[in-house]
Amino acid sequence: MRRRIRMLSLLLLGIGVACGLNAQTANTYTFSVSSGATLDPMSGASTAIGSSVDDTPSSLLNIGFDFVYEGNTYTQFSMTPDGFVKLGSPVAVSQFTNSITSTTNIPKLFPYWDDLATGTTGNVTYVVTGSAPDRILKIQWFVTIPRNTTGPANSTMQVWLYETSGMIEFRYGAVGGNSTSASLGINGTTATNFISITTPANTASTVTANNSNTVWPGNGTMFSFAPPAPCSGMPTGGMTVASANPVCSGVNFNLSLTGASQGLGIMYQWQSSTDGVSYSDIAGATSSTLTTNSTVPTWYQCVVTCSNSGLSAASAPVMVNVTPEPVGNTFANPIVLGALPQTYNGDNLAANCWTSTYTGANAQSSPDVFFQFQITDCDDDSNVDISLCTASFDTYLHILDASGTQIANNDDNGPLCSGTRSSISLASPAVGTYYAVVEGFSTNTGTFTLAITSTDLTPPSITCPANIATSNDPGACGAAVSYSVMASDNCSATVTQNMGLASGSTFPIGMTTNSFTATDPAGMTATCSFTVTVNDTESPTFTLCPLNSSINATVGCMGVMPDLAFLAAQVGLYGINDNCPGVTLTQSIPTGAPLPLGTTPYVVTLTDAAGNTSQCFDQITVTDLMAPDLNCPAAVNVGTDAGVCAGTANFSVTATDNCDMNVDIMQTSGPASGSVFSLGSTTVSFMATDDSGNTSTCSFDVTVTDDDGPVISVCPPNVAVMTNSDCQAITEDYTALVMASDNCSPSVSVMQSPAPGTISGGFLTIVMTVSDDIGNTSTCSFQTTAGDMNPPTIDCPAAQSFNADDDCQTPIPDFTGLANATDNCGGFIVTQMPAPGTPVGFGQTLVTLTVTDGAGLTSSCVMEAYSVDVTPPVTTCPANQVLDTDPNTCTAVAMFMCPLAPDNCSGSANPEQILGLPSGSAFPLGVNVVGFQSTDASGNTSSCTFTITVVDNDPPYLSCPDDIVMDTDPGLCSAIVIWSDPTTHDNCGMPTLMQTGGLTSGSAFPKGTTVVSFQSTDAAGNSTTCSFSVTVEDNEAPMITCPGDIVTGNDLNQCGAVVTYAAPTFSDNCPGA
Repeated sequence: MRRRIRMLSLLLLGIGVACGLNAQTANTYTFSVSSGATLDPMSGASTAIGSSVDDTPSSLLNIGFDFVYEGNTYTQFSMTPDGFVKLGSPVAVSQFTNSITSTTNIPKLFPYWDDLATGTTGNVTYVVTGSAPDRILKIQWFVTIPRNTTGPANSTMQVWLYETSGMIEFRYGAVGGNSTSASLGINGTTATNFISITTPANTASTVTANNSNTVWPGNGTMFSFAPPAPCSGMPTGGMTVASANPVCSGVNFNLSLTGASQGLGIMYQWQSSTDGVSYSDIAGATSSTLTTNSTVPTWYQCVVTCSNSGLSAASAPVMVNVTPEPVGNTFANPIVLGALPQTYNGDNLAANCWTSTYTGANAQSSPDVFFQFQITDCDDDSNVDISLCTASFDTYLHILDASGTQIANNDDNGPLCSGTRSSISLASPAVGTYYAVVEGFSTNTGTFTLAITSTDLTPPSITCPANIATSNDPGACGAAVSYSVMASDNCSATVTQNMGLASGSTFPIGMTTNSFTATDPAGMTATCSFTVTVNDTESPTFTLCPLNSSINATVGCMGVMPDLAFLAAQVGLYGINDNCPGVTLTQSIPTGAPLPLGTTPYVVTLTDAAGNTSQCFDQITVTDLMAPDLNCPAAVNVGTDAGVCAGTANFSVTATDNCDMNVDIMQTSGPASGSVFSLGSTTVSFMATDDSGNTSTCSFDVTVTDDDGPVISVCPPNVAVMTNSDCQAITEDYTALVMASDNCSPSVSVMQSPAPGTISGGFLTIVMTVSDDIGNTSTCSFQTTAGDMNPPTIDCPAAQSFNADDDCQTPIPDFTGLANATDNCGGFIVTQMPAPGTPVGFGQTLVTLTVTDGAGLTSSCVMEAYSVDVTPPVTTCPANQVLDTDPNTCTAVAMFMCPLAPDNCSGSANPEQILGLPSGSAFPLGVNVVGFQSTDASGNTSSCTFTITVVDNDPPYLSCPDDIVMDTDPGLCSAIVIWSDPTTHDNCGMPTLMQTGGLTSGSAFPKGTTVVSFQSTDAAGNSTTCSFSVTVEDNEAPMITCPGDIVTGNDLNQCGAVVTYAAPTFSDNCPGA
């Protein structure tokens, strides 16, 4: 339907144009000239062209009303620095060559068209004055520079365009001078229709175009151009034009006419119709234009009546479509948003029929958009943020309660987004209906994004079931468990499982912790957990029971109980089954326990991880398959019996069995034990049999060897022989003196050792060895003695000395190595008396050295030995002393004891002072060394030292002057203060005096109290401080200077007079006092 209406409007528009008005070309306008015209001050004017612009035109500008020229309506204009105005679109182009009949930039109004420029201080401005329907557009050129001039021409001119009458006026101000070739006048949409003015006669021509005016029209001169005179007879209605179509419901729009008769005597009556057929007058609508509004599509026409003839004609009507009021345009018709959060992209462009309806606090003049949103239980304990993001204009945001009262507003940038925007935060708002009003700051419009978010402050709650305990499902190592977890939130909550198994899952044996988290849309969480405990109540089972197994007996005739658990794990013994892994097998007879021969019952118990048990009653049989252990001796070797060439062999054979305590032993070959065996080897064999018939055999060899040596019946006796001068004796051959016989060999051989002719000395043992045919031997021995009759000789060493120890007792050294001893046969020893190591005292000791030879002959000598004291006495000094100086002196009297000096041999020594002052002396400041030396009876010395340190800890004496109180010096806010230095002295030298605070003596002290402080420091770093105050008092009165006495008469008709005088002046030596 809307499309059909628009098509009809266009059709009617075409009809209106076809009807038209009589031609009103520019050359039909009436020209007049007058003087005494004034220029508008152009208050509030806008600048279209700035300074220092030569040819560049302005942009396309709005006239501000409908201006009819040549019967055509214009709403826009532009101008150039060259002194002309172009009506309508497109915008003017640069045209500094003035030619009235040019087809460029028409229609054109040119108050002074030449090659001009604005200059360094000039401009082109415009302003609209008055109110509809009597508005005037005023355009001014100020301080233009005509071509071919030097310096500014200082020209000012204005063009006035009248809304109702269509009049055009050129008004001129003063000019500083000109030398131009300018065009003045107007032309129309056809270049040959013009009015050209010639100055200074100020005459107009519609035939001749004058482009060479060189004279300025003059200050106060005004040229007027009036449209053709009013009609007479039948007027022309022309066409109805709407400023907008369609229009917004209830929003004002303008109706005007094009092609209607113009001039005095024309009357207008606007009419409306809902069907385009029947029209009725609109009360008060008697102007050439009409501002109205509508809420439904409406037809409009204007009846134009000529007052001269009373005849009238209606304008071609136009139907104005109405766009319905958009949702959100009013408080009563808001855009209703859903649950938070919400984001809405919109605009408040007036073209989309948004109107300014919000009139509450902080209302702006731009169109408003109303939004309704709800604060629910999900939001009341939250922070609700309302923000305008990515707006294309400067925004203003209002928040209203359900009654429409503003509760918050903001036009400032907020923290929620970037760009031109506003934001508001509502802290924990109450549940209810709220409104958000979006408008532009001031009159701004554009696109925006409204975001309403809720920051939930209440976490959800979640409830888990109580802990669950159940038994396993049959044959399963777990149980299927179902449960439910409940969560609630002021908004909504999503439950996620963090740990454990889902409801309905098969839970394993034992405890499983199930943990859940409830999360609301704000990301706040709550957790709960519970346990599912599945107990294994199903016992393990045997599929192979009993086994009735058997094992072999061990060495002890016992079986060893096997590890049934190991066998069950390795080879599946007993065929064990259970619903859960972890079955433990235990046996009533422990693994490794001995089992007796025969059958033994036992019990096998299965226990699973849950403690469920099953038992199997079984038995095990132990059988003896082990042969007895028959022990034959190793090979038996015996020697021949005495005097015969055969030997008796004795042996024993034993047998043991794991079960039979009395094993039967039978000899199967060889002579019995105790028999006489012939020389050589003989094999003997045995067999053993136990009660179970198990047998074993063994055998060994009996070997008879001749191990009897010959029997010596005669051995030579001991013999005494004499040595020669070299202590030597010659051994003779004694083998013939030996007599011997053998049991198996008919003859024997004899050997002598040492061999005959051997030289010996002293005692010599001679061994006689008798051997039979197989090498068996027998020996005998005797001695020869070589006699020594010469005693040894010895020479003692010279006197020897050695050091006494700390106790003055010393073990005597071994001096035997120092003796010079000799003997003809050698083999002597030297001994000492006192023996080495015997403690001896300080001084001389006689030592006897004795030499003894192999024959027992001795010789002796005596030597002197001396113990020498080389240990110094021990001198021990007193401890170091640290003393303060005595009062008022730089020394200290020190007392100390004489050191002790014990000695190892003398008992004690007398110490003598060798360094420092004696005890009781006044020791000077600093470190003083005192030394002693002790000497014992042997001349050994030792010394020691200690220090007496005298320290100055007495601070110096310091005395400051008394406190000083002074008046300020005349005319000053300070006083010169002089004092003497404080008095100071010290027990050790002269201390150093230093001022540590305040001003120095002779300084200008400011008003008030100043503390002056000093410090005295001696050479030891001891210091003393003192201070005094200097108080400067301001007792000088301030100065005031008043004006002189004033005598005056009363003001006219007043019983008094307004008197003006200079304020008194004040001064003081101390400002602010």
